[in-house]
Amino acid sequence: MDKVITMKASYYERLERENIRKARVNNRTAVVKKQRLTLLLIFVAVIVSSIIFASGRVYAKGSISENNKVYKSVMIYSGDTLETIANDNITDGYSSVDDLVKEVVMINNLGAVRDLVPGNHIIVPYYN
Repeated sequence: MDKVITMKASYYERLERENIRKARVNNRTAVVKKQRLTLLLIFVAVIVSSIIFASGRVYAKGSISENNKVYKSVMIYSGDTLETIANDNITDGYSSVDDLVKEVVMINNLGAVRDLVPGNHIIVPYYN
């Protein structure tokens, strides 16, 4: 009888060990599935973020280049006035020649005396 009890006990011990092993395998499988899902979600998030960032940069680049203020050096010739220089270099960014003249005076620090010396250069802003 002891042999039968021992055999039953060893059978149940093996069965318990097998169940524990299966539970460990199932737990590990679940952990691996969660890790794979997490990696997949991170990958998708990076791709989507890259697409959004790239499209935003293209849009921003297009909008900046339309109204980009730049500056150029203009040589003063005999008979030039601020109004004639402004009239030659005015762009759509300014509502009038007087607005451009005021900005040229401010940029070049001309002050009250607006003497333009032929051969010198002044800085003139304009919009692309």
